[in-house]
This record gives sequence, C-alpha cells and structure tokens, in this order.
Amino acid sequence: MIRETEGHHLNRVIQENEQYTAAADEELLHGAYRQLENAFDSELGKTEAGYQPFSPAQLMFLMNYARVYSQPKALEMVEHTLHRMYRSSIYDHVGHGFFTYSADERGLVPHFEKMLNDNALLAMTYLEAYQLTEHPLYAEIAESIFSYVLREMTSSEGAFHAAEGANSEGETGRYYEFTRQEIEDVLGVEEMHRYCNVYAIEPEGDFAGQSIPSLMKGTPEEQAERRGLNPLALRNLLEEDRQKLLQYRETRVRPLKDNRVLTASNGLMIAALAKGAKALQQTTYADAGAKAADFIWNKLRDQDGNLRSGYRDGEFVHPANVEDYASLAWGLMELYEVTGQPAYLVKALELKDALFRRYWDPTEGSFQRSGLNREQQYNYGNEIDGYALPAGAMVLSLLITKWAAITQDSELMQKGEQWLHSMAGEASSHADRHAMYLLGMSYARLGGRQIIISGRTNDIKMQEMISIIHKSYTPDASIIINYEGKSEYALAELIPGLVGKPAINGEGTVYICRGFSCSAPITSTEQLREEFRPVN
Repeated sequence: MIRETEGHHLNRVIQENEQYTAAADEELLHGAYRQLENAFDSELGKTEAGYQPFSPAQLMFLMNYARVYSQPKALEMVEHTLHRMYRSSIYDHVGHGFFTYSADERGLVPHFEKMLNDNALLAMTYLEAYQLTEHPLYAEIAESIFSYVLREMTSSEGAFHAAEGANSEGETGRYYEFTRQEIEDVLGVEEMHRYCNVYAIEPEGDFAGQSIPSLMKGTPEEQAERRGLNPLALRNLLEEDRQKLLQYRETRVRPLKDNRVLTASNGLMIAALAKGAKALQQTTYADAGAKAADFIWNKLRDQDGNLRSGYRDGEFVHPANVEDYASLAWGLMELYEVTGQPAYLVKALELKDALFRRYWDPTEGSFQRSGLNREQQYNYGNEIDGYALPAGAMVLSLLITKWAAITQDSELMQKGEQWLHSMAGEASSHADRHAMYLLGMSYARLGGRQIIISGRTNDIKMQEMISIIHKSYTPDASIIINYEGKSEYALAELIPGLVGKPAINGEGTVYICRGFSCSAPITSTEQLREEFRPVN
C-alpha cells in the first residue's frame, strides 16, 4: 500500500509541468537502446573478435535499461563489452588499471596513457555490473582499479593525480612491454611457458619482439577448464607470476606522471571509491575517498568558498567550471550514502546551490559552463563517449532528481523538468552520445526513489539492512541513513521526508519512497533481500 508524505504536493508540480517532459518521453530511452543495439550487432557481424567498447555512460545506461525494462539483450551487450575490455590489452594485466583506448579494433594496441577519470568511470561501471549480476569477476576488476589508483595515483595529501603518461626511455609503451626472454629471466622457463600461454605472448612478439599481456585466449578459468587444470591453482600461480613481473617492471624508468590534482577527476574517483565501499563492503575505500574529499574541500576553495579547478605544487590551476562543481558534488553525495555522515550531504547541497547560482540560465532552462559571466555556452556534444571527462551538466542529470526528492524542493523539481526538456531535442537526434543525460531521465521517470534506513548505530539489524542495500543495484536511488539520536535532528533539517519514518520498535526499519510517496515500512531482512534481489 502506497501512502502520501508531506511532499505529496510535489506530484502536482510534476503534473503542472508535463509540458517540459512531453518531448523527453520514454521513447527517447527506447530509441537510445535501439541505436546501441544496432551498433553492437553491426560490430559483431564484422568479426566475433571485434573490439568496439561502449563508453562507461552507455554501459550504465544499458544496465539501467536492462533492469527497468527486463531486457536481457541490454545486459548481454554490457557483459560482452566488460569481458572484452578486461581480456584485451587496454587493461594492464601486470599493474592493473585501464589505458585510455586501443589503436586497433581488437584491443591489442593500447594507447598507454592512464587517466584518473577513465579509471573512475570504469570502476563505477564494473561495480554496477557486480551489483546487478553478482558476478565476482566484476568486483575483482573494480578492486584492481582501486589497488592501482591507491598505489600509484595518490598524492601524499590523499588526493589523486590526473594521469600517467605513455612514454618512457624515449619510447611509447616501453615501460609496459615484455619479451619472452625477460619473462623467462624473471619467472624461470616452466613458469614463462605457463604465463605466456595464458597471456597470449608469442615468441615473435607483437611489436619487434615485445608483447603486451592479454587474455584474448580466454580468462584463466576458461583456459583451465579447456586444459583440464585446477582453475584456483592456476589463478594462484598466475598471481605469483604477476607480482614478480610487477616488481621487475618497477625497476624500469617510469612514464612521467601528470601530478595535478584536478577537482573534477577527483570528484569522480571519490564517487567511485564510495560506490566501491558500498558494493564491496570495504571501509578502506570510503576512508580514501573521504581523505581526498577533505583535501579538495579545504585546499581547492578560495576565501569566498569558490572552487578551483586544479592544484599542483601548492599552486591553483584556474577557477572551477561546472564539471568541477558537479563531479565533486557527486562524490560527496556518494560519501554521504556510504558513511551516513550529514556533513557530506551539507557540502553536496552547498555545491548544488553554487551550481544554480553560477551556471543556471533560467531563460534557457539549462546550465552553462563558464560561470558568472556566462560567456561560453556549454557544448553538450562532448559527453564521455571515448572516455573523456563527463560533461558537468550531464552529471547533473543524475543528481537533480535526487536533490529534488531529498529536499522536497518544488522549485528545484521544476528546474529539473526544464533541464530535461532543454536537452530532449539534442538527445533524440544523438541519443547514443547522451547516455548520461538519458540515464538521468530514466532516474527521473523512476520517481526520485529514496531508500530511508532508520535505526540505532549499535543495532545489528540496522547494520545488516545497510549492508543489504549498499550491495544492491540502486544507482537511481538516494540512500538516506537515519541514525536516530543526535545526527537525526541535523539530518531532518536537510531532509523533510524523514519526519514520520522512525525505527519501529527501536530496530532497523526501511522505507522505500517514489514520487514522494512511500511504501509500508520493511522491518524484515528477508523481505529486504527479496526487494533488492539481483537479476541473476
């Protein structure tokens, strides 16, 4: 039974503003899916080994589409792409993390630069795939990305560097390539043959005798099955080999590092780490994200509270733009959801206010990129296809519905509807290039879902409920952890909908709200697990 809350009057706002969503209707979502499906089928038709990965935004859109519309083909496209990317050479099978792209269609000639924002978005994508399917490989890949970032891309202050270059010793990729003789010198003859057989390293090499490891012959488990080997034993041996090769590789001259701390890229990695802490139940990831967020908040704002775009060696790069505000707000929202600390939500909402104050154009009903003077209209065509930095306004597509639902702000709801309308025409013509916007539109159609968990900090059932929800696929939802006590009152000032949603009998209780109306409270962990059951 659905019952109304104090925010039920906002449903009238939605009805009164239906003209804003008339063009941005469900057919846009179906049209985008058909475009991506056709591209996928076309590439498979050329060759089964064809390598044409979707962007992270497109993969996230496809997962959401698969879940909302029970479309198995959409999930099949996602899983095929995620497996191909992992098995190819754009994944660093020795040191982990992903390179930016491949110069060939099979994914065997990587461009060896590693970008922070690429790896943040890919970590999010693999995490969502893990939450949706419970396939352990996706969790493993996301963890390996975080391992690389925390090991190689983290500054002494806890923030994250922008990129690692491709060149060392005057050659592109020299740091990452191996000859079979080098592998034999490091591992021994028998181990070299095992490693090279699994990772498709042939005697002639790929580039003048040099090779990049790949799993184009199949994952270790698949290869073990074909050869009648013990999969776990093979994986353990290959992990020992990997560590030895990484140790050897680290004796080489490393590529140059772009040690700038960029606000937007850091915001994305903070969001990814917070998502990782939820999906993988690893508090160390939340701690790393919080440390980076604290650095950005304390060091990359001026005396008036305005963000700076970047930081290097104690010097600011330049004033922030909409990408910086939006990406950092995303990271702070995710940190709030994993920690339940209202301070992160306060900061995210402060950035929301700054975004609308600085970048919102009420006459156009859309965001501009350049700030107060509005000299430069944002170019919405530069989304994240090809793994570029996400357009800030596109990131806001994911956040506005959540902010409106949390705050029950009717004016913000109206602006969100205007924003969806302003992009509808462009997205209908180029739906495949506006996947993040369409993802935000899908979230809006789902009614601004809120998942409220009320209870005491020392309640075991409360913690179990938080764990169940954190591990579930809920990217459209705002997760609100309402610890009853001191923080409850601070949180209620930010989230009016918390009123009347207590912990029943003092034990953990979950309320699921859509369109500002809430279902009956859930007090059973078994019922909660059924509510958030994965697709597989």
